Amino acid sequence: FREELEAILDGMPSERRTHLVAATFAPEVRRLADRYQKDPVFVQGTKLGAANEDIEHVAYIARFHERYDALVNLLLMAQAESEPDTEAARTLIFVRTRADTAEVAEQLLRDGFQAQPLSGDLPQAQRTRTLEGFRSGRVPLLVATDVAARGLDVPEVATVVHLDPPTDSEVYTHRSGRTGRAGRKGRSVILVPPQTQRRVQRLLSDAKVTVSWRDVPTADKVRRAFLKQTRRSLHSALTAEVAPEQAHLDYAARLLEEHDPVRLVATLLARTELEPPCEPRELSPGRPDPLSMAQGSAPPSEPRSGPEGGFVRFFINYGGRQGAAPNRILALVCRRGGIDGNAVGSIDIRDNGTTFDVRSDVAVQFEAAAQRPDPREPKLRIE
Repeated sequence: FREELEAILDGMPSERRTHLVAATFAPEVRRLADRYQKDPVFVQGTKLGAANEDIEHVAYIARFHERYDALVNLLLMAQAESEPDTEAARTLIFVRTRADTAEVAEQLLRDGFQAQPLSGDLPQAQRTRTLEGFRSGRVPLLVATDVAARGLDVPEVATVVHLDPPTDSEVYTHRSGRTGRAGRKGRSVILVPPQTQRRVQRLLSDAKVTVSWRDVPTADKVRRAFLKQTRRSLHSALTAEVAPEQAHLDYAARLLEEHDPVRLVATLLARTELEPPCEPRELSPGRPDPLSMAQGSAPPSEPRSGPEGGFVRFFINYGGRQGAAPNRILALVCRRGGIDGNAVGSIDIRDNGTTFDVRSDVAVQFEAAAQRPDPREPKLRIE
């Protein structure tokens, strides 16, 4: 992109007016602007480096294998707390890989949610149809990768969910910026596995956002929320100015004569109770306390299965922009953690960080060894 832009600018006349528009201005973008613009005027919707105050940032601690269950409960709570008969709020769910977009969208569809995937694997015609459905509200849930959602401009996105934590603060800012647009309020929700909580805390601090740490709603809380919605809907109908039809009034009077009034009302309430699209999920007890973790206590490490099973995923703050390559990552990981190459599974290199899988039978020893300070690479962190 930079080479193409430089070629375009080099071909322009010396006397001209040039506008450079970007969502964020990284140092390399500023240097590029300085090469081609003289005394530019900076116009900014939000002060550079400042967080968008229209976005509420919320973090939930969720064990890795329960992230989807936590997502279901959060989506159900959003439904229960919305006004009845209103259009479903648009939610953009970010995942790590193209395969994840299809898998998560299919799970949501099976559970009764209207969701579609968006990734680079889709034909352009299908991508266009999916985006049109999301913009119109026919598809309220969109599951996407960072690349697929880049530049996505749908002002009505109410919530962004980071099902997979972003690799760095820039990615978090870009993702979260899909909501809270054009003066609207929005919410950015991040699901944080306990073993990545410290890294995510630093990431959110680098993004200069204030985060509210909360507990994932339990299944009982979700059920109570739907019961309250039923009662709100009933109360609204009883206080409405529109009177019931006479036939309904006559039948109601006859029912009251034939049955116990309390039992009659209870039976009718049970039949009119609003039902969620799927059953809320039961989550594991004993979850780490988000408040104490947010204040700096270290969360316990928790092995989890990688894509192939029997692996634990780790993160290192060494990515493509720093010259990372698979062979370099493999050599570095083996040396820092004291393991052989056959103990390392998949390696996923991003711009400013890399995730890699380590066999679960050596993961605990690897973590202890890899987190020891290394004077040769004092700035590299493995978590």
